[in-house]
Amino acid sequence: MPTVAERGGRRPLLTRFWAERTPRARSGLLLALVVLLLLVNVGLHYPGTMNNDSWLQYEEVRSGIYTDWHPPIMAVLWTLLDRVMHGPAPMLILHLGLHWLGLGLLADGLARSGRVRTALLVLLAGAFPVLVFYNGGIWKDVGMASALIAGFGLLAWYRLQGRRPPLTVLLPALLLLAYGALVRTNAVFALGPLLLFLFFDKPQRKLWATVLWSALATVLALLLSGVINHQVIGARNSGAIQSLQLFDMAGIARQSGDAGVLPPATGLTLADVQRCYTPYFWDTFSPWGYCRVVSERLGPTDSPARQELGRQWAHAVLSHPLAYLDHRLRAFNSEMFFLVPAKHCRYAPGCGVEAPWVYPWSRASAAEVAREVRSDYIKKNFLGWPIVWVAAGIAFWLMARDGRSSVAGRAGLALLVSGELYLLAYLLVGVASDVRYAYWSILAILLSGLLLAPHMRSTLRQRHPVVLLSAVLMGLVLVGGFAARLTDFRGLL
Repeated sequence: MPTVAERGGRRPLLTRFWAERTPRARSGLLLALVVLLLLVNVGLHYPGTMNNDSWLQYEEVRSGIYTDWHPPIMAVLWTLLDRVMHGPAPMLILHLGLHWLGLGLLADGLARSGRVRTALLVLLAGAFPVLVFYNGGIWKDVGMASALIAGFGLLAWYRLQGRRPPLTVLLPALLLLAYGALVRTNAVFALGPLLLFLFFDKPQRKLWATVLWSALATVLALLLSGVINHQVIGARNSGAIQSLQLFDMAGIARQSGDAGVLPPATGLTLADVQRCYTPYFWDTFSPWGYCRVVSERLGPTDSPARQELGRQWAHAVLSHPLAYLDHRLRAFNSEMFFLVPAKHCRYAPGCGVEAPWVYPWSRASAAEVAREVRSDYIKKNFLGWPIVWVAAGIAFWLMARDGRSSVAGRAGLALLVSGELYLLAYLLVGVASDVRYAYWSILAILLSGLLLAPHMRSTLRQRHPVVLLSAVLMGLVLVGGFAARLTDFRGLL
């Protein structure tokens, strides 16, 4: 093999081209690419996609009456933008602008630190098909991810160059991270690792330390978010937590066969639970669910029956912990799109009947159902299964054993743990199944893989046992997921 000197300094064209540019020219080229990608992305989705949640929140924007079912902070921001231009377009431009701003800053920081190829790959990752498919939606999931990556990119731009971010940068970065944490209730689970990278850019020796600090940040963020939403913004309590509690109690009753855990005010029997409850698709007991009459029986959010739900939920969980675990694992399996049949919504009570935005299975012919099931393999392919990203994150962690030794590695680990914690939190709080709920985790874990790539290559060259373990893990997830779809597996329904 000839050496570099013997090859006459023959370097890859991209490396040679980049080396010949001045730092300002390099940043200018990246900026031009970011602007191009932003314009194409906006053009693909303009003026923005609205679903039922979007329209309901827009009604709050126009009325000026906010609730906490939809993020109050997003409604306030949308209200300000709506004074400039009505409709979804301002939020679309804001979300995509933050998305590409964060990626552009991260890429430029990498390029300035000498990682040119990784910088370009980071920008291309922003155009990953799953992300582009969903980022045109005026949804809190997209708003959360866009704000978090913008705040993180702003910090990483300095950290990657070995510079400490000045106060004038820390403040806007914190505001972006705070907005991201407030725009979705469970976003607080993703916040801790990013804050650790912000304030403690030092190698974390133990995973448990990162998780412990992240848990503390989550508790504090939850307390603060309640104060901001209700005391500062003045949003009305919509009973979102009560909806989760009712869903859990129905699940516990279903798995334990104990009707005594059901709130008396609902009038629910085990037969009703068998008819209504499902871990698939959406909580059928929600105010617009298939069995919404159960929610209506409880009265307004401040009724005595609803005030009792917290105590009744705790009693149900403590009385039947295994049934609660069974229920939560079934819901989590659905949310992760793991061991489920293709188009598993078709097995959920009321799917398509009370939710017109979903294919109306109850009125579909056998040929139409078969066609939709086949198309689900494309529209919900394995790149969009959240469980694949959970497994990928674990594999990245196992193989990036020395990732803490570089700033880029620590940035990658911060994104990785953030994405993993956010997905795993659905074990406790999830009530619905949609790929967009994993939007932040897909973005964060994808970027972490690029940032940790040099460390993982080192592990691959050493043929460390964790490489085989990682391959087996990914293989089991993919084989299990496809097998469940091909066999129409409903064992976790």
